Amino acid sequence: MNQRAAELGANSTHFTNPAGFDEPDYSHYTTTHDLALIAAEAMKHPLIAHIVSLSNYRMQVTPQHAQAWWGIMSNSNGLVVYGSQYLESHYYERFTGVKTGTTPQAGKCLVGSGVTHDGRTFVCAAMGIQATDMKTTPFLARAIPVRAIMEEAARLEGVPAKKPDSLLALPLPEEPEVIEPLETTPSQSPETSPAYTEPRGEDPFFAGGIGQTNPIILVLATLGVLALIGAIVAAVTALLVLLRKRRARQGEDVFDDEDKW
Repeated sequence: MNQRAAELGANSTHFTNPAGFDEPDYSHYTTTHDLALIAAEAMKHPLIAHIVSLSNYRMQVTPQHAQAWWGIMSNSNGLVVYGSQYLESHYYERFTGVKTGTTPQAGKCLVGSGVTHDGRTFVCAAMGIQATDMKTTPFLARAIPVRAIMEEAARLEGVPAKKPDSLLALPLPEEPEVIEPLETTPSQSPETSPAYTEPRGEDPFFAGGIGQTNPIILVLATLGVLALIGAIVAAVTALLVLLRKRRARQGEDVFDDEDKW
């Protein structure tokens, strides 16, 4: 493994086990640069590229495992699970891999890959990812920073951008038409300007413009409101009196029936 890593140019990598587990003496190590080199080489193999691009996979039924659901495996790579459309990528047609990983020394890691709109493949590796929502949405917590790095790399490399198709996007409102003000020459006064219109007289409600109400109109409006309130009070009072009289009559009828009995 170390010899093959050196052949790929991963000069800052040293393997002591094939599983990627930490060593107490830190003798098992690598870098994000070397991880990207190794992942790019691995993605050249069609079988590996196909496996890491799957969102989930169900193991085949065997005599030892007769249930159809016994071996359902889900991908923890948020780039693949959510896809370029959900992540609103401007440069990638699809995300194709590669793998997540976690160790006490390296922290939360993700090696991502994607194919751009012009057919180029980019690989990005991130280690020690920290996010506040790591516990609630661990897939997205790793995918979002890697997606941001890959977007910036594609932009710097001149990949043509394409606005992502959002399923929830609403059409943008049309901008209102801008009406250019009419120009006036110094010889024209406001009254002689083409944009000037003769005033139609004073507004009966506003004596001195908006915010300065005519006192007479204000007094009349107040009297109208008071009259309306008085009418409502009178109607309610009359209704209460009518109800009391009706109850009194019903009581007298009851007493008359008892006397007759």
